[in-house]
Amino acid sequence: LNQGVATTDSPTFAALTSTTGFTTGANTRVQASSGMLLLNGPSAVIFEVGAGSEKVRIDSSGNVDLYQGSNLTWRYAAGSTIRGSISTDSADNITFSNTSSNTERLRINTDGHVLVGTTNADVGGSTTGIRLGATGQLMASSSGTGTYNYPAYFDRRGTNNTGDSITLGLQGYLKSSIGVIGTSAGTDDGGITFNTWANNVTRTERMRI
Repeated sequence: LNQGVATTDSPTFAALTSTTGFTTGANTRVQASSGMLLLNGPSAVIFEVGAGSEKVRIDSSGNVDLYQGSNLTWRYAAGSTIRGSISTDSADNITFSNTSSNTERLRINTDGHVLVGTTNADVGGSTTGIRLGATGQLMASSSGTGTYNYPAYFDRRGTNNTGDSITLGLQGYLKSSIGVIGTSAGTDDGGITFNTWANNVTRTERMRI
């Protein structure tokens, strides 16, 4: 009955039933040749791999702890190629990766900035990517030169849905906007309007191109 189970308190089970399993003293270890499950009394459940190397811990509050250098990964099947992962590093960055090459796609850095397509928060100049700043800034930089390689694209959906595409405000009040005019067809009838706002309600067009 005790084969494969070792405890620091007693070599026998205090109780074994079909509904509650077995009860032992503190610090019970269930050990295989390459891994171990440690039931650390009332404080934690610990998963170890190799020679007592702790990898995962569930503490008494229900928190699941992973450790630096360990990833939370997703696979199609057990033992198959990693398709996605979340990890952290010693600089407190959280990174999100995918594909079989585990390529980083997004990170939240130690300053709270969200970075897409870059690991450098200094977006612009020679650094391309997107930065959503921790205090509300949006920065985007693209190095493409083709027709659709602009840093930002704003689109109003619907048939002939003209109106504002970019609205500017101060302290929660609408102040000005830039709008689009034209029809929902591939004809050369597009234009832009420059507008001001009053009391968050009244929009007045000031210039049109």
